[in-house]
Amino acid sequence: MRVVFLGTAGAGGFPGRAQNCLLVEASWGRVLLDAGPGCGARLVEQGYSVCDLDVVYVSHLHLDHWSGLFDLAVQAISHGCGFPPVLAAGGVAADARERIRSLLPRTVNVEVRMLEETLYNGKLTPVESSHTIPCYGVIVADGGLRLYYSADTRPTARARDAVASSDLAALEATFPPGREREAHGSGHMTVSDAAGIAPENWEGTLALIHLSTESMKSLKHYRLPRKLIVPGDHTEVRI
Repeated sequence: MRVVFLGTAGAGGFPGRAQNCLLVEASWGRVLLDAGPGCGARLVEQGYSVCDLDVVYVSHLHLDHWSGLFDLAVQAISHGCGFPPVLAAGGVAADARERIRSLLPRTVNVEVRMLEETLYNGKLTPVESSHTIPCYGVIVADGGLRLYYSADTRPTARARDAVASSDLAALEATFPPGREREAHGSGHMTVSDAAGIAPENWEGTLALIHLSTESMKSLKHYRLPRKLIVPGDHTEVRI
């Protein structure tokens, strides 16, 4: 499984980084996990376009996770291809149908489906997050390999279990250490939350994403555990 971190910044941005966008190449297809601002350009820089995607997964309806779909729609128009199915979990799917269609050009036909009712169920397994609005992270499975993408969430038992069962966990780290109260109150994690979420004997790799300017600055003074990476845009990991 090949994972390319196309966008690694959170809401508010970080200079030179796109927001919330991961490209996963599995044996069964290519999936885009969220599509924040700048995602379309990063995809092109990798040599792809929306025409090369099999499916797009949207974790929740905060704009920094899905407004990049507009650029992808323009790509579809310019390349003359169809738009891949957009999947969302639980109640997110119903709201996404109206909101996503209202954003995109009318000439683009976008089908929004509930993940649990598609053939991708099992390949993509939603993990409920604890955020300020309905939100679902996701586990991407390819044979015996597993990637967990947390989306936005406070630290939860579900998130810890998902990390423990995965080979690579991409975790949001919006706030710097010491601001746990503010982070959890807004449905997010700190750098220290994310860095400490894995079980002691876990053999996988943590990747910190959804970074803010403050959380990124804190990394200069934070001693990172082993098997933890801070990817930039276009960082590639194979598992």
